[in-house]
Amino acid sequence: MLTRFKVLRWLLCGVILFFTMPAHAVDAIFDEEQWISRVLVITGSKGDPLYLDQYDMLEGARDGFEARDTVIVHYKDRLIKRIDTLSVLPFRFDNILRETDEQRYMQERLRTDDDVFSVVLVGLDGTVKQVWTLPVSAQEIFDVIDAMPMRQREIRDADN
Repeated sequence: MLTRFKVLRWLLCGVILFFTMPAHAVDAIFDEEQWISRVLVITGSKGDPLYLDQYDMLEGARDGFEARDTVIVHYKDRLIKRIDTLSVLPFRFDNILRETDEQRYMQERLRTDDDVFSVVLVGLDGTVKQVWTLPVSAQEIFDVIDAMPMRQREIRDADN
């Protein structure tokens, strides 16, 4: 039979475990953007030729990304920053420096390492939709977005 003391002890243990587990604040990045904007995350060094090629491929596509409610951010060295020259939409977590455990979690969630070039598309629902390891054209990204059911609905609603 459980005594009050045992119940309180188990309850206290649960509370302690809850508050001492590492919080993955990175979830907040996608949770806060969820249903507001898609996020295109580019990882790797800005000096990497792949990054430079990617930047060039996206440079003239700001209007297309804005029309698709997509913000473009760079994630490197634990820092998440909106790429202002490519993205006009606001990003609530601009210039956020991640903690080490959050960085590992972010890399797991995005299925990439921030030291290696990649392009990751996160959908309106906050889940990873596509990961590219080589530069990708804006049109290919638009094709992936435009094939999503939510984007199809947006297009239909805009036509009505």
